[in-house]
Amino acid sequence: MVGTMMSNFWIALLTFSILFLFSYPFIEGAIILIPIILWAILSFFITFGGRAILSYVLDDRMKKIEVEVPFTQDNSQTKVVGSKEYAEIIKDMINEES
Repeated sequence: MVGTMMSNFWIALLTFSILFLFSYPFIEGAIILIPIILWAILSFFITFGGRAILSYVLDDRMKKIEVEVPFTQDNSQTKVVGSKEYAEIIKDMINEES
């Protein structure tokens, strides 16, 4: 799943705050708060669904990339080089430059 549950709560809080601030001519608290809380809960679940869809899309792409580019290791090319051999390589490079 992409993101965390915290993003759901942030979206719900943002929805609650925006709707509460735009309902400026406050008539009565319960009349305003009940629909706003319902919208906040709805936005929480919509965000959860959006995260699930985004996770599905990104996970599908990652699987395609893994299938298209298989990891192969050729043991004939891997060579462990010690510190003395590195020193010799560096000396050769310095001698070539000068």
